Amino acid sequence: HSDVIAKEVLDEAKERFSNGQRSYLGTIVGSEVSNKALQAAQRGVSKAGLKNQISIVKNDITEGIPENLKADVILVNPPYGKKVGDPEALPTLYRELGEQMLALEGAKLFAVITSEPELCRYMPLRSPKLNRFNNGELEATFLQFDLTNPHTKANLRALPTEVVTPDALGESARVVYNRMKKNYRGLKAWLKREGIDAYRLYDADIPEFSAAIDVYGDQFVVSEYAAPKTIPEAVAKQRWDAILQAVSAYADVPVSSLHTKARQRQRGRQQYQQAPEEFRTFVTEFDCEVEVELERYLDTGLFLDHRPLRRHIANIIGNGKFLNLFSYTAVASLHAAKAGATTTSVDMSNTYLEWARRNFERNKIDPRYHDFVRANCLEWLQMAQTKYDVIMLDPPTFSNSKRMEDSFDVQKDHVFLIDNAMRLLQPEGALFFSNNFRKFKLDPKITEKYLVTDLSAQSIDQDFKRNPKIHSLWEIQHRV
Repeated sequence: HSDVIAKEVLDEAKERFSNGQRSYLGTIVGSEVSNKALQAAQRGVSKAGLKNQISIVKNDITEGIPENLKADVILVNPPYGKKVGDPEALPTLYRELGEQMLALEGAKLFAVITSEPELCRYMPLRSPKLNRFNNGELEATFLQFDLTNPHTKANLRALPTEVVTPDALGESARVVYNRMKKNYRGLKAWLKREGIDAYRLYDADIPEFSAAIDVYGDQFVVSEYAAPKTIPEAVAKQRWDAILQAVSAYADVPVSSLHTKARQRQRGRQQYQQAPEEFRTFVTEFDCEVEVELERYLDTGLFLDHRPLRRHIANIIGNGKFLNLFSYTAVASLHAAKAGATTTSVDMSNTYLEWARRNFERNKIDPRYHDFVRANCLEWLQMAQTKYDVIMLDPPTFSNSKRMEDSFDVQKDHVFLIDNAMRLLQPEGALFFSNNFRKFKLDPKITEKYLVTDLSAQSIDQDFKRNPKIHSLWEIQHRV
């Protein structure tokens, strides 16, 4: 959907053709494009000497892409609803475009330029790579869908049919809706500046509506906090329903398209019910793309609250050696590797370590040059000999995994952990020790033996300012 063929594109195509690279550009312009503009484009192609390499076709895109078109890469610049396009009709247009891409055989990459990226939620496609830029006065987004990736097309939900509108919200839901809008206004400039599209939008800001609302690209994850026993079950359900209604109105998607994690009152241990299907997508954090899973597990594969620590590690590591203990999906290792470090990630789960390798590969980092170790960190630490410049130690609060002989308790075992990790730390290195146990107390033995700096306050990003006790963080160094 283009009025003219840009001179820069023609020049690049001509250069590639002159170098012996066979290039073919097929351009389909929308049916509303004037014949005058079409003729101007054709004259440009002719003057560039590329009549045999560039074909221009005028076609109504809603009638489908010509059957004889074989393309590896498809770029579309559809109406945004700003200067061109009826806003009420655009969801249908975007949905049809996505459906046509799924039906097109052989296509590898589908890219969309739009100033309204939320319209792309109507496409039956997921996991885009995002880049943002200015298109004249408009702030635009460039979305790239990898059509060779099965997750781009898999596990598609029903397309939006009934969305809760702001006008239809009840009084309770409207309070939550207004708070989300207020929070986003405060975060918008910061998110753009930092290159972040996975963040916490709401965290029990209003005590009666106790949930965490996280945004992952164009997806919303709503996690309910367990209500106190003094709150009747019926009241808790009403409040949960109000939260979901508010998010539906804010996100402009039906409640059925939200990813919900509701805690149910049960006898014994309370836990989330695991969804049988998975829903993978990719989000941007700084200069990396990270795979997240929004349905199947308790956690998504990305601890949002440790974003500042990952950024700090990437800033200081250089080409040093980085050790990530209890590494989970090793996103901190990913950032360190991107900065030039050699990394070692230790975790007991093969699932998470394979996930980590996929993150490395997606960011063009060869995992063969980094170590992914499946081991009990407590046992591994006693045997390891390599020295590291930076170590990240982020243990769980408690674990009684079948792969461990004894249960692990962060309060009871943290001195053992820190002492053994410090044995592997270079004299000028830094160990970052963190946990999210709210009653945790650092043993005085640690502060006596090492140089300890409490970084908890500095390690909370803007989207977690409402919950500063989300974790504790200390930098631990050898005394000189």
